[in-house]
Amino acid sequence: MQNLPLISVIVPIYNVAPWLPRCLDSIVGQTYKNLEIILINDGSTDNSLEICQTYGARDRRIKIIHQENKGVSAARNAGLDNAQGDFIMFVDPDDWLTLNACEKLLDTQQQTQTDVVMGNFYYSRENSPNALAIEVKETPVLRIEKTVALSLLFSCHCVVWAKLYRHSVLNNSRFNLEYKLGEDVDFLFQTIEKTHTFSFSPLPIYYYYLHQGTAVWTPSISTRILTFKTWKKIALFCKKHLPKNLDKHILFTSISSAILLAITILLYDTNNQFTSSLLEVRKYMFQHLGTVFGGPFRLSAKSFLLMFVCFPLLTRFFCRTSLVHSLLEKNFQEAIKRYNKSNFPTIN
Repeated sequence: MQNLPLISVIVPIYNVAPWLPRCLDSIVGQTYKNLEIILINDGSTDNSLEICQTYGARDRRIKIIHQENKGVSAARNAGLDNAQGDFIMFVDPDDWLTLNACEKLLDTQQQTQTDVVMGNFYYSRENSPNALAIEVKETPVLRIEKTVALSLLFSCHCVVWAKLYRHSVLNNSRFNLEYKLGEDVDFLFQTIEKTHTFSFSPLPIYYYYLHQGTAVWTPSISTRILTFKTWKKIALFCKKHLPKNLDKHILFTSISSAILLAITILLYDTNNQFTSSLLEVRKYMFQHLGTVFGGPFRLSAKSFLLMFVCFPLLTRFFCRTSLVHSLLEKNFQEAIKRYNKSNFPTIN
C-alpha cells in the first residue's frame, strides 16, 4: 500500500453510541484499505469513547483523539490538524458509507485529477425506503465546470460529507467555531474559493441518517445572523460566477435566510440588542424586492414582509402585541418545518 494514496477519514463523535458501531463498521470494512481513521471524541458522556477504544484495539489504522466538548466544528478541526492523508473525507457518526465508498471516490479522482470529488448519497430513515439526493438516469463520472459545481454544492449538495478532498486545498481551511449549525456551508465556500477543479460521481456512496437527534435549525439569533451573512456572501460570489438561471435559486436561499433572521429578531429580541441586524436584513430585502415578493409566499406573508420592508421598527413594535406575537410564532414554526424539510428532506 506504499504507493497508494492515504485517505484520512475524520469522524466527530458526541453521544452517538446507538449508531456509532454501524458507522465504524462501514469505515473499517472499506474495500480500499489504505486509510487513516481519525475518531474525535468530543466529550461524550455516554459510552461512545469505549466503543472507539474497542475498535481502536482491533484496527491499527484508527487514531482516537479525546477532548472536552467543544462542538462539531472544533472536533472536525482537530481531525484536520492531525490528518496525514493525501485526501480527506468526513463522515458523521450516525451516518454510514457503502463499503466501496473510498474506492469509488478515489477512482473518480484518479480519472479526473480534480481537487474535490462529490459523491451522491441517500437520505435514510428507519422503516422507510432510501431516497437519492440527486436523481440521475445515467451514471457517468463527470469532471464539471466551476459553475456547475457551485450550483450542485449550494443548491442541493451543501454538506461536507460524501466528498473526497485533496488535502493540499484544505491546508488553511477550518470550520468556524461560531457556527452551531450550518458550518458546512461556510467550510465549502472556503474550499471553493481555493480550487476550480471538481468532479461528480452520481453513484450513491453515503447514507445520511435522519432521526430525532439529527441537527435542525433552531431560532437562535446569533446562528441566524451567521447563516444570513454566509448566504449573502455566497449569493454575491455566485452572481459573479453563475448564469442567472443557476444563481437564482441561491439568491432565493439567501433571501429566505434573511426572512428567517428578521422574524427571529422580531419574535425573540426582547431587549432590542439586534436592531442593527434587523435594519441590515431590511436593506437586503429592499435590494431584492422582486425576488422577495415573487417568491412562493402567501398573500398574508407578503403583506407582512411589505410592512417590515417599509417600517421595520414599527413592525417590531406591532409584533410585541400578544395576539400578533402568538400568530406569528405559530406561522414561524411552520416555516421552520418547511425550511428544515427542504434542507433535511424527510422520507415518506
